[in-house]
Amino acid sequence: MVGNIPNYTKADIFRCLVLVSKSASREKIKEIAGLGEGSVRAILDILKNKKLISSSKRGHFLTEKGKELLKRISKTATFSEQIQTKKLFPKYKKVAVLVKKHRKIRSIVALRDVAVKNGAEGAMLLEYKNGSLSMGFSSKENLDFLRHLFKYEKGDVLIIVFGKSLRICEIAAISMLSEINNSLKFLLE
Repeated sequence: MVGNIPNYTKADIFRCLVLVSKSASREKIKEIAGLGEGSVRAILDILKNKKLISSSKRGHFLTEKGKELLKRISKTATFSEQIQTKKLFPKYKKVAVLVKKHRKIRSIVALRDVAVKNGAEGAMLLEYKNGSLSMGFSSKENLDFLRHLFKYEKGDVLIIVFGKSLRICEIAAISMLSEINNSLKFLLE
């Protein structure tokens, strides 16, 4: 007999690792991640098997390996909480990821497709250059209202993912980032 099909994605593993790093309890992880008890337990077991977290009677905590992995990922990317703006895709939830000093992203369309394959309605990639965010083609769209999200440097790329739920947006953003971040790709394999 085959076991149950998991109700979580590979990106949920990263989401839970981040929540453990913030000292979230298993109950809090369930609530924030939108996952059931069994899924959270399974993910925590995966993280323990990868030696990224450890547990005690007080709860779960990052190991040195887990801290190092998050440190490597944070050198190349920063996640935001949900974006609260009606100026951009007003009907949808939105999250943003800042990819720091990216290498040339080979295909913006392919990355956007990763977001859509993971349930998002779509994604925008904006490059920071000459003191402003640009879509990479001539556009008269004023995107200055997004400048408060992060501290930008030349060559940074802002990814905005929009979808019907915050969980879907986060999963899609993590999946996009895993395409350009080897440390995150390791975790999701």
